[in-house]
Amino acid sequence: GFARPIIGNIPSISEMQARYVVGLINRDYQRPKDIGSSYEVERKDLKTRYPKLNVDLMYPVDMVPYCDTLAKKMGILPRLSKIRSVRRWIKILLSPFSTTHYLSDDFDPDYIDRQRVYSPLIITSILLILKFFDIPYKMVKNLMKPGKTPSME
Repeated sequence: GFARPIIGNIPSISEMQARYVVGLINRDYQRPKDIGSSYEVERKDLKTRYPKLNVDLMYPVDMVPYCDTLAKKMGILPRLSKIRSVRRWIKILLSPFSTTHYLSDDFDPDYIDRQRVYSPLIITSILLILKFFDIPYKMVKNLMKPGKTPSME
């Protein structure tokens, strides 16, 4: 594919891209209405974030946020409101990344319940604290974009 992981692996990215493209072809998902303007904003952000890379030839991504973005577009992002189990939702957040965590046809709640969490308590605590500060940061960041309204991602 066109996306190149800065952090992450190609198979997971390719799987999510393939799901999205097939869904677009099958008309399960609609192309964004503002695709031209969002493309320009995204290119500018990439050039700022990766000034030493030729982002005209590749699309550098961090695997988990990129896969989450695609999952959000497909409506399969595992949100607490959809999972309806705090324990299972936290387990998804803390267990090793897998595309089986998304709420697609492959989602298996029993598999999630059996999956082990390897993260030490101190690292998990730090990540949860960072997530706590990330929510207001994203809301403020969205307010700063022209034509955008704040949302919790």
